[in-house]
Amino acid sequence: MLCRHENRKTMRYARLEGAYSLLLLAFFFGVACGRGEAPPAPPSTAVAPAPRAAQPTAAQQRLREIAAIPSRAKNPDVALMELQPWLTNEDRDAREAAILALWDIETLGANRALAKTARNDKDPEIKSYALEELVDREAPEAYETLTALLSDPDSDLREQAAEGLETLDEERATKQLYAQLKTERDEWVRDAIISALESLDPDFDEDEWEQD
Repeated sequence: MLCRHENRKTMRYARLEGAYSLLLLAFFFGVACGRGEAPPAPPSTAVAPAPRAAQPTAAQQRLREIAAIPSRAKNPDVALMELQPWLTNEDRDAREAAILALWDIETLGANRALAKTARNDKDPEIKSYALEELVDREAPEAYETLTALLSDPDSDLREQAAEGLETLDEERATKQLYAQLKTERDEWVRDAIISALESLDPDFDEDEWEQD
């Protein structure tokens, strides 16, 4: 009796172990199939090719060529002659590149080109670049250009013009500064004009001016 019980117990354990093994096998097989995982590939020893450098566009290449004119040209006069057509080009970026290239040419011809651009270009930012360089080099053409731009439609340029006149200590500009202050409505520009008048005209009194 005891022997038969032990045999049944042994057979039961054997069946349980077999069923457990089948369950484990089915579980792992199902997981592998569900994930669709493939055995990991061995690490590659091939060296990836280096990425190719991006080639500049035609427009970018043109801007680089414009910027390189002062250093490439035989002399400043030749450089200015090559830059002249770009200063009036329809492409705004080309005009900007040309005006910035002029910063490297300190001649009377370059000063005149800067003054002309500051007065006539249709882009206020390019006009500002030209005006900034005129003031920095204290060019003779700066005074007339600055006073002309005191009444420019762009308020930032009017402010820059007033600041430029103060920087250059142009006392002869007080008449134009007073005239612009009478009609100026932009507070930033008014502040710049008042600052210039306080520096250039010892008799200027802001309080008296406001009362008048």
